[in-house]
Amino acid sequence: RLWHLDTQKLILKLNHKEKVWSCDISLKCNRIVTTCADNIIRIWHSENGKILHKLLGHTQFVTSCIFSEDLRLVTSSFDRSLRTWDAITGTSLYTYESTSISPYSRYDFHFS
Repeated sequence: RLWHLDTQKLILKLNHKEKVWSCDISLKCNRIVTTCADNIIRIWHSENGKILHKLLGHTQFVTSCIFSEDLRLVTSSFDRSLRTWDAITGTSLYTYESTSISPYSRYDFHFS
């Protein structure tokens, strides 16, 4: 659920069947991303709450997500991978796998 901080009124209800692990909002592209215990990353339109994309690729719980300034999305998972996606098209751009990736960390990325 998305709430207005000043009025404390419900703005949007985003329906999930499983536990939501993380979310991020990009005002630049009117997108909300959520990660869920069902391994699916969902990109929603922030004004009407419609699902724009369901991103598949992680094999375990997706625990973290963050939008970059250049409209990419980075996700991390218990499968110990980081994935980069195009936030507009939902296209998978890059996958990095390593045993050193912590599924409990929130990552902040700066692309150049």
